[in-house]
Amino acid sequence: MKLRNYQQTAVTNFKNNGRVGIFNMATGTGKTYTSIAAAQDYYQEYQRQFLVIIVPFVHLVSQWESSLKAAGINVDCHIFGNSREWIHSLHDLVWFYNRNFRSRVVVIGTYQSIVSNKFENCIRNLDFQQSFLLGDECHYLGANDKQRNFLYNFPNRLGLSATPTRWWDITGTDFVRKIFGEDVYEYSLETAIKNHFLTQYEYDPIIAPFTEEEMEEFEYLTTKVKSMMHRKQKDSKIRDSLQLLLLKRARLIKQAAVKQSLLEQVLLRQKDHHYTLIYCSDKQEIHQIMQLLHRHQITCHNFDSDLSKIKRQQVLRKFSKGEIEVLVAVKCLDEGVDIPATREAFFLASTTNPREFVQRRGRILRLSPGKNKAILHDFVVFPPKDYLGKDTETLIKHELPRVFDLNEFALNKFTARKKLIPILRKLKLERYLDKSPQEIYLEAQEEMKKYGITTRY
Repeated sequence: MKLRNYQQTAVTNFKNNGRVGIFNMATGTGKTYTSIAAAQDYYQEYQRQFLVIIVPFVHLVSQWESSLKAAGINVDCHIFGNSREWIHSLHDLVWFYNRNFRSRVVVIGTYQSIVSNKFENCIRNLDFQQSFLLGDECHYLGANDKQRNFLYNFPNRLGLSATPTRWWDITGTDFVRKIFGEDVYEYSLETAIKNHFLTQYEYDPIIAPFTEEEMEEFEYLTTKVKSMMHRKQKDSKIRDSLQLLLLKRARLIKQAAVKQSLLEQVLLRQKDHHYTLIYCSDKQEIHQIMQLLHRHQITCHNFDSDLSKIKRQQVLRKFSKGEIEVLVAVKCLDEGVDIPATREAFFLASTTNPREFVQRRGRILRLSPGKNKAILHDFVVFPPKDYLGKDTETLIKHELPRVFDLNEFALNKFTARKKLIPILRKLKLERYLDKSPQEIYLEAQEEMKKYGITTRY
């Protein structure tokens, strides 16, 4: 495999660190091929390897398999779906490998299947000495239902992620670091844009004010949250109720009523809608947005979990050719799906989770012929105009970390920032203009940690 200089440096750093570590590389900078090269480097040195590759979604299995084949590596077993389809094959592969009838075994599967008891039982007797674990989007391993200690048996462990730190989840982040260690190589978004491996972009924060009714509901939920925080801190029922309230409040922000009318206004001002993505909060919103697009005779298609693997490929192909102008999507487009033709995106679904908005930005910045920049429209929920209520700061702190993070490397960084200045001054919250996304996040995290809350919405 012919690697770029920075990719070769990543492979070397991983080797020098005892072949344990994370490639913290911006989406679109070639993490997949770099990691395959690292696995290949190990095999060439020892001529023996049991390679296990974990991916977050089923549709990424075939994508990874294509990349492996391009490097001359064949996959021996797929680990996902019904275990009856892979369990016997995996048992046999372990048996042959342990007895040196096979010098190399390559298996690939989803996190859901590989962290299962069935997979663990299959490899319990594996000769782990030359085994190699490769975790794509390794931050997934920090989720409560994915934390499995048997993965530590692999002496060589390489994690890939543009967002290895799980914001609002210290315990999950600690587990990811326990398995994969520290970053052995980092390639930032800023560097990737500067070196022309990703396209430059403009950021357009669209102010989406709550209605008076929505703001009242937000304040009501916030009051309940604050009240619960001062009750029995160690009571798990109280913590569960708090999580539900936070989720309900987050949903209110994601589905702010004005967003769809603002989207319609922007679309009507545009003459060309080709190569556009719209990220929604759920399938119901997908349906509403598609109705809006159909009213204006804009060709579109949904991209969600209802689509089969074959249908997804067909839709992406038509989108790349311009036969479909707009893709309307939810989370299944976040990671691993290559759609370099995308030139414009609308973030309707407000989120405080960097894993989501960083991955979504990465989807949009892939290079494509004729594409010299991308435009990212972000719907930012603020209090109603002239509102001077008591919980404006809570809402602002919810939205600003994402806004500042997405704006940091934009071409129009200072123009976009100017949109926020008069609003923050009016609310007497201009001090947030001097804070970084991380500082605002840490402020809120400390507040939550006092009450045992591990999730932030």
